[in-house]
Amino acid sequence: MLLGPRYFLLSFAALVGSGPAMAVQDPQGFSLTYDAYMSGLKALTLQFDLAVDAASDASTADYRAAVEIETSGLVSAFVGWRLEATSRGQLSDAGVQPEIHRTANFRGDKARRLTIDYGDDGTLAVRRQPSVEEDDREPVPVTEIAGTIDPMSALTQALMLAKDGSVCPPLIRIFDGRRRYDLKTEPLAEKIFTRSRVATYEGPALGCRITFEKIAGFKEPENSDDDLATIELWMSDLLGNGVWVPVRLAMERGRMMVHLKKAELADGTLVFGE
Repeated sequence: MLLGPRYFLLSFAALVGSGPAMAVQDPQGFSLTYDAYMSGLKALTLQFDLAVDAASDASTADYRAAVEIETSGLVSAFVGWRLEATSRGQLSDAGVQPEIHRTANFRGDKARRLTIDYGDDGTLAVRRQPSVEEDDREPVPVTEIAGTIDPMSALTQALMLAKDGSVCPPLIRIFDGRRRYDLKTEPLAEKIFTRSRVATYEGPALGCRITFEKIAGFKEPENSDDDLATIELWMSDLLGNGVWVPVRLAMERGRMMVHLKKAELADGTLVFGE
């Protein structure tokens, strides 16, 4: 049942593009809160926090992104699951250069942890618990890892550099420490959303249809934990400073719906929600 939550975060990463880079904005940060519903029942909450501070040479900025996803509502009574992830690095006109990425995944009394350290020479040092062998999957070949970034850094790049209204570039290369995959996107026509009890955002949004292409490191096809759903994701510039943020996301042909609940700036100013 947790197919959707595992790839909620990954779907945001699909918005990273290989097109012309935009100038980095003034130092800033914000916090986004989401609720996810599965078959009409509230299933998850997500908190995403981003801090961006200018570096000394003014041509780059230091970023720190953090996310926490956990089961909520009636679902939490049957499935206790929580994901914590952080990434840190530098952001420039050319995109992100991650320095470290960490995740901790808790389900019941079981924990899965992972750390990726990015070397200045382009090499990656990965520490996993459990190991790849214990996790019953083949290691990703080193040749497939070059030029990849982690999902959290990809999300940071997407939110900070996609400022021209083009939120649906063609391809992004991801390595999450265990799996290597490409995310392909198809632009969708602008949609006007109306407010409902659970979907409080109303107004225009630009969309992407996102598909996942498995490259390496996946388990056998019959293992549903490694299934990847097609996703429709919708974004708006509601923060008012040119940063586009996801306002709605649909997975598994609408079986899971994710809605923006609240958006705040770094100084605590409430931009959206209550």
